[in-house]
Amino acid sequence: MVLANYGRPSNDNAVVRMSAGCQSICLIPYQLGKERPLRAGLGVTDISARPYVGPDILSFTVPWEMYLEMEGNVPGSFTGIS
Repeated sequence: MVLANYGRPSNDNAVVRMSAGCQSICLIPYQLGKERPLRAGLGVTDISARPYVGPDILSFTVPWEMYLEMEGNVPGSFTGIS
């Protein structure tokens, strides 16, 4: 979540959209990949799907272009990896 906002002018680059469990891991990420600006999505928040996943499990989906951007930001980010 932090790296999704790193190096961008706003702090709304990761979203949680209301959806069914299957939508949050398939359809919402697909839609996020088509929208501009690109955003990451947090999923598997549907209360009807929660009994089928561990209590500490969520999904975090990033469009490929945004992933490459995030990867490029790692050296100067909070991770300290050079």
